[in-house]
Amino acid sequence: MEDLESLVASALRAFGETGDAPALENAKARYLGKSGALNTYRPSGGTPEERRAAGAAYNAAKERIEQALDQGKTAAPGMRQGRHCRHPIG
Repeated sequence: MEDLESLVASALRAFGETGDAPALENAKARYLGKSGALNTYRPSGGTPEERRAAGAAYNAAKERIEQALDQGKTAAPGMRQGRHCRHPIG
């Protein structure tokens, strides 16, 4: 669990240090991507109670990283917040 906390701290630091949108996307891939650092902590094996506890810790860490990423997107220049945009004709 300590390693998971240090990974979250490292991700938060990396998101805070990015200055532009491409750097933020690279940091996102490094931590949350398919072969990202967080996936090495994905729970597998053990008793059901151990898997449940590991899964809860994994989900909490992922949530914290995603929230930090969302905050970084609003702070990084060139990143738009929201899903909708104006229609090009209207």
